[in-house]
Amino acid sequence: MKKTGLVVLPVFHYVDPSDVRNHRGTFAEAFDKHEESFKDNMRNIETWKAALTKVADLAGWDLKDKYESKVIQEIIGRICTELYHKFSSVYENLVGMDSCVEEMLGSYLGEGLGDVRFVGICGMGGMGKTTLPQEIYRRISGNFEASSFIANIREETKNQGLVSLQKQLLSMILMESEIKIWNVYEGIDVIRNTLHNKKVFIVLDDVDGEQKLGALAGKYDWFGAGSRIIVTSRDSQILISCGVKDIYTSKGLSDNDALKLFTWKAFHKPHPEENFVTLSKDFVNYAKGLPLALKVLGSLLFDKKMDEWKNYNIGVLIKKSLITINENGALGMHDLLQDMGQEIIRRESPREPSGRSRLWIYEDVIRVLKNNTGTEAVEGIMLKFPIQKMEHLRAEAFSKMKNLRLLKIGNEKFPQDFINGTMQLPKDLNRGKTNLLN
Repeated sequence: MKKTGLVVLPVFHYVDPSDVRNHRGTFAEAFDKHEESFKDNMRNIETWKAALTKVADLAGWDLKDKYESKVIQEIIGRICTELYHKFSSVYENLVGMDSCVEEMLGSYLGEGLGDVRFVGICGMGGMGKTTLPQEIYRRISGNFEASSFIANIREETKNQGLVSLQKQLLSMILMESEIKIWNVYEGIDVIRNTLHNKKVFIVLDDVDGEQKLGALAGKYDWFGAGSRIIVTSRDSQILISCGVKDIYTSKGLSDNDALKLFTWKAFHKPHPEENFVTLSKDFVNYAKGLPLALKVLGSLLFDKKMDEWKNYNIGVLIKKSLITINENGALGMHDLLQDMGQEIIRRESPREPSGRSRLWIYEDVIRVLKNNTGTEAVEGIMLKFPIQKMEHLRAEAFSKMKNLRLLKIGNEKFPQDFINGTMQLPKDLNRGKTNLLN
């Protein structure tokens, strides 16, 4: 209601809304009795009549000719949606998520249609493939008979195995703690036989193999009419091979949304502090709209002074457990961070590798060196030759790379041209700036 700010959701439990609106039938009888009891205060009677008329005009549910269980399910879904809109503003991690959710709901999921629909969400690690279905699940899972969200399938399969995940899926849907399944094939039969007549909403997060998807949600006919299954994966080919036709590709954040997300992490408020605006924009530009990069960078800089913002210290990354250095001096990092860094570099020049600051993919490196298309943008090259692969390269290929600081070339069988010394590096690369390793 506008005056009170309350949300009213009327349920007409075998009562005709027109009788409520026009005060007919049992309502007329009730008001006759009230008028006798409240002769001295008829204003209350008129207020109640006006309220009933207004309520009857509100969108709600009429149980006439409907199953109560279905209407209850719809009511729960609507309440969940209302609660989401009331409290969603406090979730700063969801910056830029609304438009993606609306696109998924409107163009991909087709909620309300009677078909069974599989929808894929694809993209590299750190792009929000998990956050997006989490938010969709939070908004609409109440509209289904049952729902289940299986997170981090890639890792959980290694730790627990597929049977454990099958049990988890059924446990959430059936609301039972003890699910007896002894092997994957039995699990497939139980899932199919249990869910084939249920309208369910299932999210399978970070699927990295066809067998895993096949064991948890193998075919459309496993599920009842109106069911929706969302599958996220870094590899779109897995989704395609399993027959998922509708695939949504995760997108980076816009500049404005990227700045908002970074600011929430760096300052714990929606706007950067005055003296840090320019530096904040520099970091946002570096992150190229990748949510994970923005969160990591922002969190690292929280409560740091200006000089710490201007100097990026590798020790800080180690303290935050973002990277590791083993006893041999080898640098390691989480695969999500590696994917994130590689994607940032790719976005420096999406179509032409020679415009990127770092080159490491064999085909990209060979293309640049053979075509002599290197530019001043290139600062580092790591080239690992496939076994038994021979490439004839000329030193001139490095002549345009004025800012090349790191060169690593190696293989189990190092290229013969390097061993024989017939290929010489440009002089600029021999001034202590370049590492040539085999």
